[in-house]
Amino acid sequence: MRESVFMQPDWGQVHRELARVGVTVKLLHQEYVDASGRAGQAAMSYGRFCRLYGDHAMVTGASSRVGHKAGRSIEVDWSGPTMQLVDPATGEVSKVYLFVACLPFSRYAFVEACLDMRQDSWLRAHAEMFAFFGGTVPRLVPDYVLRNIIGWGTVTNHFATSSGISWS
Repeated sequence: MRESVFMQPDWGQVHRELARVGVTVKLLHQEYVDASGRAGQAAMSYGRFCRLYGDHAMVTGASSRVGHKAGRSIEVDWSGPTMQLVDPATGEVSKVYLFVACLPFSRYAFVEACLDMRQDSWLRAHAEMFAFFGGTVPRLVPDYVLRNIIGWGTVTNHFATSSGISWS
């Protein structure tokens, strides 16, 4: 096997960084390109970076694949970073929290901007999500239920009668 002409990233570090909120492969590739430039070495393209990271993850078992069945669950949570909403008439800036839901089999996603993360926003976002997806599924999977425990009980109690949501 011949040596690469490109500077080689620490793939273990890349994997650890990807676990942090807001960190993307694109961001890590840009940091790698910057470090390569400072070291006076050639940097690989974004596509090659992604392929080699994927190879690393497969060889080391750094990623796990969960088998999902279509239409069986929806994963829900508040997104990490907030955004800003600017009122065009007044220029007033408000912080916006993103409610995110994903059908894990298809990776079809729903995002709802909310002005807060209170229980009524959590519930309203779920109702909008169900309308967007055109129905419900047997199981909702919250990422961090303790943060939303009061709202979660209300969601499951309200929608269980018509949707068959179960906690499992």
